[in-house]
Amino acid sequence: DLVFAFIVSGMVASLSGALLSERLLGKFDRVRAYQWTIISFVIFGALIFFLPPSQVWLIFGLNIVFSFVQNLTTPLQWTMFSDVGHYEEHRSGRRLDGLVFSTALFAIKFGLALGGAVVGWVLGMVDYAPGQATQAPRVLSTINALFTLIPCALFLCMVALLAIYKLNSRLVDSIARELAGKREVRPEAGQLSPATPSAI
Repeated sequence: DLVFAFIVSGMVASLSGALLSERLLGKFDRVRAYQWTIISFVIFGALIFFLPPSQVWLIFGLNIVFSFVQNLTTPLQWTMFSDVGHYEEHRSGRRLDGLVFSTALFAIKFGLALGGAVVGWVLGMVDYAPGQATQAPRVLSTINALFTLIPCALFLCMVALLAIYKLNSRLVDSIARELAGKREVRPEAGQLSPATPSAI
């Protein structure tokens, strides 16, 4: 079954991308690596849209590359969430990791829910017929766009937002060193000085 093979191959490629992210991108600035990785899989996603349906194995191959490159960003994304927590501690002296990660998880879940709803609305607008083996050409083009072009357009918006994101690797490393220095000073400041013998 080609559908099953298509989905499984994409999932395996996604898992491989996440596992190899640190090895492939760890030496680069995380913000720039995130931007260029997004641009790369946007190109692959757009290519999939324009391939004719007869090029089955080429579509398979591009989907594998697309899934692999796309999920190189997953560990980067969670690392950047952690960077925000460090930045807030550096700025205000308070750790807000729980708030940062809960907000990120809420945004991810909200995006998944909204994305699923939008797909249903768009398919309804183009008269998608559930359960039918064949669909109208307009429906097939819309499904293809929902899988490729529309996500690619949204990811390009992410590239633009990352252009104004200031927590690059150099700044985060500097913040980490300052925080480490402060944590070393605090225990020393909290130590009791040796008791002096009281006069009798």
